Amino acid sequence: MALLSLPFPAGAQTSLKDKVLRIVNKLTAPSKKLDSAYVFQRRAHWNVTLTSSFMQNQAWQTSNFSLTDGNIPCELDVHMHEGLYKQLGLKAGYGGLVLGYSHEIGFKSALKRKSFMLDMLKPGWGVQIQYFNIQDMIHYTLEQGVEGEPGFSAINGQAEYPGNMRFVVADAVYAFNQARFVLNGAYSSSKLQRRSAGSFILTGKFNMGEVSLDKGDASPVTVSQLSHTASTQVSVGGGYSYNLVPYHRDPDGPGEKGLRNLTLNLTVAPVLTLYNKMVFNDGDSALPMIGRVSPNYTSRVGVGYAFGRFGLNLSGKYDILIYQSSRPVDTGDPDIGPVSTKALFSKWQVSFLFTVQL
Repeated sequence: MALLSLPFPAGAQTSLKDKVLRIVNKLTAPSKKLDSAYVFQRRAHWNVTLTSSFMQNQAWQTSNFSLTDGNIPCELDVHMHEGLYKQLGLKAGYGGLVLGYSHEIGFKSALKRKSFMLDMLKPGWGVQIQYFNIQDMIHYTLEQGVEGEPGFSAINGQAEYPGNMRFVVADAVYAFNQARFVLNGAYSSSKLQRRSAGSFILTGKFNMGEVSLDKGDASPVTVSQLSHTASTQVSVGGGYSYNLVPYHRDPDGPGEKGLRNLTLNLTVAPVLTLYNKMVFNDGDSALPMIGRVSPNYTSRVGVGYAFGRFGLNLSGKYDILIYQSSRPVDTGDPDIGPVSTKALFSKWQVSFLFTVQL
């Protein structure tokens, strides 16, 4: 943002500067639709937020196939279970346009971890983009045969090398009651709910990620081209979000000094994953699988308290993404029969934020 104030060379670059400024102004300008009896909005200011969070990501994948030599049924369960992630972070931005970075503290949740976040928040809509990269050991269970029958065997183990899990997740939300309801009323101190109000919402989610193992890994996890899994999901849905304001003081009233608002929010928004694709790759060949249309879930709860230029926020969020192949797919390996797969990715997060409007 500071760079935008620097002089640009004349010509095309001046036009580019004007376009960028128009976009930034549109994203950060106060809304004209808000009912001031229900929503208080400050003019856009620079803001800095100190964050502290606890979170955990988990990924499971179950693949069923058969060994054609004797037609032996097999089930391979693979999971990467990150430990509790404790972080400190810093977010900075202008108005509702915020960029953040976090760093892990205390005992490591995984061998390596990185995460970034970008928020674009308006009273009636918002977009959040997150990226995280986790490197940790992958555990597996391989069952061959039918349990209780002769020849049945089960192997529990750990992959020889760590696996990498990378994800980009984009969440978008749109509120219908844009006059009296503010989406981020309990999660930000720039626009605050003065009186209780709720709204039906539309939501969208885009999720793109991969889990991969070292090509030299000799563990059973790499069987049937499962050494690299890439996934893409596109989901749409809706739900309801409600801001409860149990205590209210009008900052514009006689004798009042500053803003004293306590806001509690509950959001429930199931989504339907319409596009659900996974690709398994061992480096030499790819095996694409289209998944069934499946329900997934997002829920959020938050408490916000604002005083003057300062804001305190406590929030929790839980996400589930499910994949299930619509039919078994031929691997092209003569020793392995068609593969069907189920996978689940879940994430929960609890965050505390302290914001200062500069």
